[in-house]
Amino acid sequence: MLVLTLGLDAEHSWLPALAAEARNARIMEDREGLIEVCDGVEFLDVPGVISRAEGDQHAEGNPHINVGPQNGRLMAENIAYALMEFDPEGTDDYDANLTTQRVLRHACDIDTIYRNCAAFEIVKS
Repeated sequence: MLVLTLGLDAEHSWLPALAAEARNARIMEDREGLIEVCDGVEFLDVPGVISRAEGDQHAEGNPHINVGPQNGRLMAENIAYALMEFDPEGTDDYDANLTTQRVLRHACDIDTIYRNCAAFEIVKS
């Protein structure tokens, strides 16, 4: 079994209880089956001071790393690498899918689209 989490304590209120009920040592905290997909993500809103006077805080930073597309590439890579390690026989498939994701990301990149369209005359009516 493999469990993917956002990390940054995003699942701290429910995941430990769920993992305990699963009775699977692999998915317990700090074990090989519990994968945080936040590796490599630049964390935002990391508080300088931890204090209840500051309101609700996340000590490691904003855990909502999945709401925008900016971190999707890193998260997809982290998931693919975790799957390759978990299922070595599927490595070629996971790698091919990751390569496809990189090609699509490049094709949809707004700067790339702009550069490719720069040669065309833009007609305004």
